[in-house]
Amino acid sequence: MSYDFIKPFEESWEKIYEEYLNIKNNLIPWPTQKHIYNDDGWETYEIFDFPNGNEVKDNHCPFTTNLVKNTFPKGQGIVTFSRLKPNTTLIPHRGLRDGKMRAHLGLDIPEGDCKFQVEDTIYIWEPGKIFTFDPGAMHSAWNLTDKERVILVIDFFE
Repeated sequence: MSYDFIKPFEESWEKIYEEYLNIKNNLIPWPTQKHIYNDDGWETYEIFDFPNGNEVKDNHCPFTTNLVKNTFPKGQGIVTFSRLKPNTTLIPHRGLRDGKMRAHLGLDIPEGDCKFQVEDTIYIWEPGKIFTFDPGAMHSAWNLTDKERVILVIDFFE
């Protein structure tokens, strides 16, 4: 499914990535999902919190924050930078079934076996490209390379 209102994220992905570079040393292990990944290999930096989508004050990402505030006609949930360290696997799991869709914007994607699966469909992240899915569907991710994978995750209402 295509959502034209999220195209500004693709058009601005380099500015979003620049903001990531400024905060990349401030990511923390995803605290509520430790059971689905290995060895603190999944780290995040929330701009809007999980699951309510409240703006995280002093998040140091003004461009991305303003883009989110001006983009989603029906509101959003979490918006976070997501980093998968090398050789990290997120086991199949389901997110909340709360009426939101999820978008992944590729920022820094290593070559090799670094993919995302929703049910029976496998996606390959690309810098500057978004794909969307229902986070309540069974999904998993893996980065079996020797480099980090970085994306922006956005939950939004249709």
